[in-house]
Amino acid sequence: MEETIDKNIIVNNAILSSHTSNIIQKLEEFSRQCKICGASALHSNYGVISCSPCKMFFKRNAITGQKHFKCLYSGQCDVNINNRRICSSCRLTKCFQNGMQSDLFRSSLTKKIISKRKQNKMSKSMIESSNILQKIQEQKQLQRLPTLNLLQSDNSTLHTNQWTLLSNLFYNYDESKLLLIGQQLMNENNLEKSMISINSRLSKQFFMTTYETSGAYLNSNGDLRRLSSDNRNAFLRTAAENINCLGTIFSWNRSQVYKCKNFVNTCRDLYGQSSVDMIEHILKYMDSDIAIVKLALSLFTFSNNITIFSSIAMINPINTLEIFHIQNTYSEVIWKYLLYKYGFYESVQRFMTLIQCLLTATDGLYNAQYMEKHENDIELLVENLELELLLDDIEHIN
Repeated sequence: MEETIDKNIIVNNAILSSHTSNIIQKLEEFSRQCKICGASALHSNYGVISCSPCKMFFKRNAITGQKHFKCLYSGQCDVNINNRRICSSCRLTKCFQNGMQSDLFRSSLTKKIISKRKQNKMSKSMIESSNILQKIQEQKQLQRLPTLNLLQSDNSTLHTNQWTLLSNLFYNYDESKLLLIGQQLMNENNLEKSMISINSRLSKQFFMTTYETSGAYLNSNGDLRRLSSDNRNAFLRTAAENINCLGTIFSWNRSQVYKCKNFVNTCRDLYGQSSVDMIEHILKYMDSDIAIVKLALSLFTFSNNITIFSSIAMINPINTLEIFHIQNTYSEVIWKYLLYKYGFYESVQRFMTLIQCLLTATDGLYNAQYMEKHENDIELLVENLELELLLDDIEHIN
């Protein structure tokens, strides 16, 4: 009888222990979830465990969003990882309900500014010592742009300032690092025995470099920097999405990495089959003239029509007149360059193909917003850019 009781106690203890272990495991899993959308999260942002997209969403909209956002379904939306971009009003409400605090913005930003200033001081001497070499390299690059060498026989209506703008836009997007990685991928692809592990590493490095290249372009674009700070901050996310999308596809085309099987497989693993299909489709409309594509990159960067896919568009604070002025300037330069180099009839054909390319890229951006890794990388890119531009503004004020 006593043995039976002991066995029952042991069994009950084992069941209780297993049940307790399951509860603890579930609690640990729950603690690693974003309290807003349920995505994986490791850090506390503004007082709440949250993922990077929700952190950036709250940062951008906490102050102004409460007045402008409006739910179309009486505030009853269920916010999760799959639909978090649909209703900004309910998403922001959930941020506040779970304890996010806008008061923590300043302390977080101050720490980053202090850290960034320390880094700037350490690297200032290195930058100054390399200025002379950089100027020499820039002068050599200017000599390599074919259109600039044709100024003596210029029969187009492009004036000097437009040629200068064309040159700046051509060199602002520097894909040299991507081409170098692409060449390594192509070399390995041509080997008899494929080195899958190395290809995978290089492929991931290629994608990481696309975001770095996009950030460098936005940071060096004078038209973006001349926007008012409010307009620039409101537009920065859209600009980052646009330049990264078309810039990545342009780099695919120039380096021909789409011919590397392992590279395409890595892209599929990271971003899904839809991303590969999207890129292959847009490649069909990519112009063979590098100058035209690079001008198109800048034009697409300042196209904010992609916001029609987001509920934020209903209260879009962007001053569209500033953006339209830049768009018109870039469009005019593209059209005059086409006339200059190809004549009227071929210019019309190429311009129509260019429009088709941009429309297809816009459609691709709609699908990209559901790629979690891409969204996280874009959020990080925008956050770093905001900090860099803010530091520059502070230096100019001082």
